[in-house]
Amino acid sequence: YSMSSCGVCGYPDDDFTGNDGDLPNFNRWSLVQNDNGYLSIQSNLLNYNGNVASGSATSELNSRFEIGGDFDTIVEFFFFANSTTSAADSGVSLIARRASDDTLLAEIRRRHTTVHQYKSDGLDVSEAVLNTTDISGKFRITRVNGAVRVYYWDAAQVRWEWGLSTTGRLVANNDTSDVYFEIRFDKGDGETL
Repeated sequence: YSMSSCGVCGYPDDDFTGNDGDLPNFNRWSLVQNDNGYLSIQSNLLNYNGNVASGSATSELNSRFEIGGDFDTIVEFFFFANSTTSAADSGVSLIARRASDDTLLAEIRRRHTTVHQYKSDGLDVSEAVLNTTDISGKFRITRVNGAVRVYYWDAAQVRWEWGLSTTGRLVANNDTSDVYFEIRFDKGDGETL
């Protein structure tokens, strides 16, 4: 996994470089939760292995940076494999939260329940899901003039979209609060991310 924000704009970014086995840079991230999971740098990517034979595990990193104004943040996942018969809700999420009170502003998630899906949620909308066969891909949260949108990368169409909309999914409107980002990994019933 890699995460980047508009580096040209002076926003923080992290490409998760380091030696294999290193922990994420705790000057940039705080480790909030790590249930039976293990986060480490592997081949200059953030790697998650839940180490769970049965049950579930969650690992969560929160950015130590707060961002105000417009932003464009992308997470790229390179491998996502799960049992096709499991009902466990496992996956990876990029979440934007209000810095003042931790309120969910936007979430885009690549998950597996009984099928593979992208899920989105936000302050002003209810959850929506789309089925997918992607095992690698990208997702994105943007805010322009207070409008917060989520997208996933459609490699076949070579574009950002939500469903067939190239404008993404509007999940929050008229919000200009400072935000921080969270990356969450969930694993259940023996799947491997």
